[in-house]
Amino acid sequence: FPVTIFAAYFFFLLMTVLPHFSYAADSTTTTSATTEKGYNIIDADKVSSATGLGKTTPTETIGSIIGIFLNILGILAVVLIIYAGYTWMTSAGNAEKAKKAKDQLQAAFIGLLIIIASYGIALWVFSALEKSTGFK
Repeated sequence: FPVTIFAAYFFFLLMTVLPHFSYAADSTTTTSATTEKGYNIIDADKVSSATGLGKTTPTETIGSIIGIFLNILGILAVVLIIYAGYTWMTSAGNAEKAKKAKDQLQAAFIGLLIIIASYGIALWVFSALEKSTGFK
């Protein structure tokens, strides 16, 4: 019991003190730019040259992660549709097996429609955010 209290205290202390020792950018270099609406945004070229990191913005990174995730889900849905079709074709007249395959096919197709709709919604949200903030 005392070990867990010590571990929890150490973890709390580490999480509160650690940010004070982080390596921050030099305050003399300007790494921000202004959009046409007057919002301050980070200039990716200046930040990447100062830190040695990539030039992608957080919006691009999140968009890439969402795109990869939806692509994986789309591939999985297509595989499920093919599997359900194969199960239906090999049911050999078994009504119970054919009904199960039809239900799987219907569920996989609905899932694929949901994935396509979520991709459209994500695309719309990111384009609306880009228009409203001017941040690309």
